[in-house]
Amino acid sequence: MAKVTFASKCRQSIVGVTIQSDTDPSEAEGFTFRESGSKTVDLANGDRVVSYRAVGTPETDFSLEVTKGGTMAMVERTLPENGRAAGDRALTVGER
Repeated sequence: MAKVTFASKCRQSIVGVTIQSDTDPSEAEGFTFRESGSKTVDLANGDRVVSYRAVGTPETDFSLEVTKGGTMAMVERTLPENGRAAGDRALTVGER
């Protein structure tokens, strides 16, 4: 198990995060960022899929990254004209 810390900068938006096991999608965990902050979750070592969905003011920047306990390519985007964005990232859980 590892404590994995996620951080988000999402002024004027909400970012929802879902973490699923690479091998068993029914193993899922989720949380939401309202504005900016960080959250730490306990996850078993191994590969996961992180899905994110952001909703907020159009043309507003947002980000999502893992700061401790794993590796994931950082999300840095600007919300489009409809104020919605979504995507997936691979997450490897375990100390860097």
